[in-house]
Amino acid sequence: MTEEIQDIFDEIRNIMQPDMDCTARYHALDALLLRALKDRTRHSPVDFTHTAARLYWLCKQTGHPSHPLEVFRARAGRIQKGLFLPDGEDEAYDLKAVCEGLAAFYQTHVPEDVQKRLPRHWRPAPAPAEKVPQAKRIRITVHRWDEHFIYGKDHTHPTEQLLKVEYADETDRTFADLKEQLYEGAQLNLLSVKAIKAEGAYPYVLKPEMLVLDPDFLIDITALCACIRPYGYSAYTHLLNKFAPPARSAAIQLGNAANQFLDDCVNENRDLEREETSENEVFRLGSAERERFIQNRDLKRADRACPESAGRERFTQNADGTAEAELYLRSMQNSFRISPLAWSTLPDIDRDFFNRCEMQFHHIRQTVRNSFSAAGIDIRKTEVELEPSFLCEALGLQGRMDLLTRNADKLVELKSGKADEYPYRSPKDEHRLQMALYKEILYYNLDRRHEQVQSYLFYSRYPGLYAVDVPRSHIRRAMALRNAILHIEHRLRRGESRALIDELTEERLNVNGRGDRLYTRYLRPRMMEILTPLHGMRGAEADYFHRFLTFTAREQFRAKVGDDRADSPGGFSETWCCDTLTKQQNGNILTGLKLHPVPDEEGAIVRLDLKLPEYGEDFLPNFRQGDMVMLYERNHEGDNVTNKQFFRCTIEEIHPEHMLLKLSYKQRNAGVFHPDSLYAIEPGYMDATFNQAYSGLFSLLTAPRERKELLLGIRPPATDPSVRLHRHYLNEEIDRIVLKAKQARDYFLLVGPPGTGKTSVALKSMVEEFLSDSPQKTLLLMAYTNRAVDEICHTLSAINPAPEYIRIGQELNCAPDFRPRLMKHVIGDATSRKEIYEKLAPVRVFAGTISSLCSQTELFSLKVIDVAIIDEASQVLEPQLLPLLCATTAVNRGDYNLNRLAIGKFILIGDHKQLPAVVSQPREMSRVTEDSLQAIGLTDCRNSLFERLHRLSSLQGTKNIVEMLHRQGRMHPSICEFVNRNYYNGGLDAVPLPHQQEPLAFGTRPDDDRWTAFVAGTRMAFISVQADEAEYYTKIESKQEQTKLAQGLPNVGDSSKSNKREAETVARLIHTLCQLYSRSGIPFSPCKQIGIIVPFRAQIAMIRKALAERHIPDTADITIDTVERYQGSQRDIIIFSTTVSRPYQLSILSEPVMTDGREIDRKLNVALTRARKQFFMTGNETLLRNCTAYRKFLDFLSKEQILRL
Repeated sequence: MTEEIQDIFDEIRNIMQPDMDCTARYHALDALLLRALKDRTRHSPVDFTHTAARLYWLCKQTGHPSHPLEVFRARAGRIQKGLFLPDGEDEAYDLKAVCEGLAAFYQTHVPEDVQKRLPRHWRPAPAPAEKVPQAKRIRITVHRWDEHFIYGKDHTHPTEQLLKVEYADETDRTFADLKEQLYEGAQLNLLSVKAIKAEGAYPYVLKPEMLVLDPDFLIDITALCACIRPYGYSAYTHLLNKFAPPARSAAIQLGNAANQFLDDCVNENRDLEREETSENEVFRLGSAERERFIQNRDLKRADRACPESAGRERFTQNADGTAEAELYLRSMQNSFRISPLAWSTLPDIDRDFFNRCEMQFHHIRQTVRNSFSAAGIDIRKTEVELEPSFLCEALGLQGRMDLLTRNADKLVELKSGKADEYPYRSPKDEHRLQMALYKEILYYNLDRRHEQVQSYLFYSRYPGLYAVDVPRSHIRRAMALRNAILHIEHRLRRGESRALIDELTEERLNVNGRGDRLYTRYLRPRMMEILTPLHGMRGAEADYFHRFLTFTAREQFRAKVGDDRADSPGGFSETWCCDTLTKQQNGNILTGLKLHPVPDEEGAIVRLDLKLPEYGEDFLPNFRQGDMVMLYERNHEGDNVTNKQFFRCTIEEIHPEHMLLKLSYKQRNAGVFHPDSLYAIEPGYMDATFNQAYSGLFSLLTAPRERKELLLGIRPPATDPSVRLHRHYLNEEIDRIVLKAKQARDYFLLVGPPGTGKTSVALKSMVEEFLSDSPQKTLLLMAYTNRAVDEICHTLSAINPAPEYIRIGQELNCAPDFRPRLMKHVIGDATSRKEIYEKLAPVRVFAGTISSLCSQTELFSLKVIDVAIIDEASQVLEPQLLPLLCATTAVNRGDYNLNRLAIGKFILIGDHKQLPAVVSQPREMSRVTEDSLQAIGLTDCRNSLFERLHRLSSLQGTKNIVEMLHRQGRMHPSICEFVNRNYYNGGLDAVPLPHQQEPLAFGTRPDDDRWTAFVAGTRMAFISVQADEAEYYTKIESKQEQTKLAQGLPNVGDSSKSNKREAETVARLIHTLCQLYSRSGIPFSPCKQIGIIVPFRAQIAMIRKALAERHIPDTADITIDTVERYQGSQRDIIIFSTTVSRPYQLSILSEPVMTDGREIDRKLNVALTRARKQFFMTGNETLLRNCTAYRKFLDFLSKEQILRL
C-alpha cells in the first residue's frame, strides 16, 4: 500500500469517529473521494466536465462498479442541502462504497481494521421507483449511444440500469448530430422529458424535447445568435468569430449610445413623466432652459461628442422638449465618459451620425414614455429592472437582458440597427431567436411559463416595438447549434485545430449558397479577411498558432468547468455544482447578507450597502476591493445563481461588518431589492482575457512582416551600438543596462532578481532616458497586476520633474493616490474630440495593466508608442501580449522597421525564476514537441514570452539584448545566500545598505531560554513542528454549530489546509519578537515589519485566531497571505508557515522547474526573498524532507539554524 493511500485511509479512520456530525462526515467523505478522483485521473487524456464524468471513467478503467459510489454522491448532495437525514445503515453502506472504491482506484485493499467496521455484504437494491410521466430536466452521464438512442446514468436518482434516451428518429433529426458529438462521460441535460413505456430490457424510453451537451460550459446567447448570419446557420461561424479583431465602428458606438439612452430614459426623474404645463409656464421655463442648453452646445457639430443646433426644434417646442434636450445632453455625456477614446477616434462620427443619435434618443424616450404604457403592453417604469443577468445551467447558456419587469412577465431587447426590410419590415432571425432563448432562461431559472412572458424587440431606428413569438422548432435548432459549438470547443482541446481550420471554408459558412450583391460586396469580404490569413499560414507560424490555440482552449475550459489539481477551487461551474460548505471553506461565497440600496442624487440606485453577519473567527472571505461579483437573493439552501436573477457588481469598499457594492447598471427602482430578503455574493467570471488571447493569436498572422519574423525568431533583434546616453544614473550597472536598452532596436530583456530595484531604479532610469531623447517620444508602461501598475505610478511621481502621464483602467483597481491620473479625470469635462486631443497632446506616458490596454487599443489611433516597457513580464503568457505587440496604427512614422506598428520597441522586465503565469493544465499538455517551436525557444506554452526570448537569445547568440541586475538591496546576505547559490549562480551581491551589514538588533542574554535565544540570534531558521494527527478533523458537536450549518453560515474549516500547532508556533514567535524589541528599546510595529506567508487560506484564519488568543498589540493587521499575493512585497521579518500535513499537499507547496540547467522552486524563492532582516520557516520536517527543494533548504541550514520542538 502506497504512502498516499495509507494517508487516505488514515483520514477515513478519523472520519469514522462516532462523535463527528453526520453532515460533516458526509462532506469530508465527499471531499476525500473528489480528491482521489482528481488524483487518479490527472494524467487522463479525457476532458472531464463534471465529477460524475471522472467517476464513470475511473470505474470503467478499474472495472469497479460505479453504482454504490453514485448512490453515495447523490445522498451526500441531499444531506449537505439539508434534504435528507441518513440512518446508521445508510451511513455504513455509504462508507463501504467509498472505502472499496478508493481501494479499487489505488489497486490495493481496504485495511483490515477499517474492513471490520464495514458491512460484509451489500444490502438488496430497492425496487426501482415508478417513472414519472414527465420531468422538466434530467442530467445524465453518457455511457454509450447508437443511431437513435443514448444510454446513461442520472446523477440525482442513480439506478443500476442505464436510462435509455431517444435523441433522433426518422421524423425528427434536429439532434441527430449528437452521434458525432458525444463522447463517453459527456454530460447531457435532457429538457422537457417524457417517459414512454417500452418493451424489452428497458421498461421506459425517455423522449426529451431538447438535449444540451456539456451544460456546465456556458455559451453566451449573443455569441450563439452571432452564428446566425444572412448566409446561414453554422457553428463554424463561432470559430471564425474567435479570431475577429475587436469590432470598432460608428454603428457599434451608436448601439452603445442607444443602450445608454434607454438606461437614462428609464431612470429619468419620474415627475417629468406626468408634468402638465400651461403655455405661459412653457414660455417662462422654456426660454431659460433653452438659453442654457444653447450655451452648452456652441462647438461645431463634427467636432462634438453630442449634437448641437440641428434638430433643436424637436426639443424646444415646449417644456417637455426642453427636458428632453437636457436629458439627451446628459445621456450623450454619460456615453462619452464611458468610452472617450472610442468617441474620439472613430472616423465616421460626423454630422449625420449625431443626427441619427438624436433621432434614436427621441424614439427611445417616446417609446419609454408612451408605448410602454400602451394598452396590451403595460410596462411600468416603476417595475423595470435594467440589464438583469442570468446563468442557465439547464440550457448551458448565459445572458444579459436589456429590460425586464420585476415579476419577469415582460421582456424588452433594444436594437439600434436595421430590421429585415424585405419583403416587409420584420425582426431579424437572430434577434427573434435571442428573445426566445431569453424566455427559455426565464422558464428554466425562474419557472416562468412561456405564455406568461411577453417579449418585445425594440428597433429604435424606426421606432418599432415588435411582439416576438418563435416556433419551438427554431429554439430546438438553436440548441442543436449550441451543441455543435461545444463539439468544436471539444475538438480544439483535443488538438484538432488544424483539421478545424481546414474545414473552416467559405462553403461551410455560406450554408445558403448566397452569391448576390449584398453577399459579394459586404458579407464575403469580411469573412475572407479572416479566412485568408488562416489558410495562408505555414511552417513555424502555423505550428505556433495551432499550439497556442489548443493551449488557450484548454485553459478556457478549465477556467469554466474546473481542473484536476488537488485542492483546486475549481472553475466557474463550481458556482452551481459545488456545495455551499466547500465554497465557504474556499472563501468564495458570502451568505446571509442584508441589503440597503444607496440612491444617487437623482434617486437611481447605484450602490448597495450590505451588512455582513457574524461568520465566526475561522472564516476568511476571498474577496477584495475592485473584485467583480454576482449578487443574488438567497433565502434558502437551494437558492443559487442558476435559479435566481443576479446583478453584476464591483466591490467598492469592504469592512469587517459591511461592504459597499457598485452596480454595473444602475436601477431606477429600489423595490428591485427586497429589504426582508437575504442575499449572497460569489465571484464573477468573464471570458475577456481568453477572447483577447484568441484575437491576439490571429493578430500575429496579420502583423507586419518584420514584427512577425521577430517574434517567431526568423529575424534576430537588431541593435545600434552608436547610440549613447544623455546622462549618468545611479551606478555603472544601471548606466550599462539603460544604454543597452536604448541601443536595442527591437526589444530588450532585463532580468530583475528579488530586491534589485527593477522598477524603482531600472525602469525609472529608462523612462528618464527615453523622455530626454525627444519631446515627441511616447512611452507605454504596463504590468500584469494593478498593484504593479501602482508601483510604476509611484516611480513616475519620484522623477523630477514628474512627467505627465495617464493611467488606463478602473477607479476601484487603482490606488487612491493615482486616481487623479486616470483617463476620465485627466480628460475631465471635455465634450469634444478637439478638447480630447488638446488634453492628450502633452501626455507622453501611459500606464495600465496589459488587460486594460488590450481593451483600449483605440489609444493607438491617437498616439504612436515609441517604447513599451512591460514589468512583471515573466508572469504573462504569450497570447496575452500579442494583441499589443502586433497592433497596428494608421499614424505615420519614419522608423526603418516599424511601418504600421503601434508599438515600436518593447522592453520586458521580469524574473523567470520567480512566480510564473498561472496555468491550470498539467505540463504534459502544455509541453511543446514541435522541432520548429523548440528551435525558437518555445518548450512549454506555460512559459512567458520573456522566458522564451531569454532562451532564444542563447540560441541566437544575441546576448547584447539581455541584461541582469546584480545588486540587491533587500535581503541580508545570510538570507540571500541560499537562493543566490542555488538559483542565481552566485550572481547577486548586496548593495550594501545599512541593514545588510548590521548585526541583529538584539543580542542574547545568559538567562534566555532555548527558544528566546534561538529567535534572538538566528537570521534564517527552521522550526520543526510535528503535528498531532487528531487536530486535522473538525467536529460539529454543539447545537449552535449545527444551527449555523442549517442557516448556511460557515462553521467547519477544512482542517487539512490548516495546522493548529504551526499557528500557535507562529503566534509564539511573534510574541517573542515583540518582547525582544521591547527589551532592547527599539521601536517595533508588527503590522508593518512582520509578514506571514501561508500556502492555504484556511491557515490565515488559524494564525489570526492564535494571535488573538495571545492579545499581542498591533498584530491584528499583520499581512498574512499566500506567496502569490506576496510577490513584489517585502518585510523586515518573514514567517513562512508551510502548513502541509499530507503527502499530496507537497505538490501544492512546491512546483520545481528546470531553468538555466538548475532545478528552481519558484514559490520557495519568492517566500525566502521577501525578508530583509530575518526569515523563519515552520513545518513538519519529516514530511518536508520528501520534497527535493525543501530537503535542499534544510540541508543548507546548519544545526544551529534548526529548532525541533
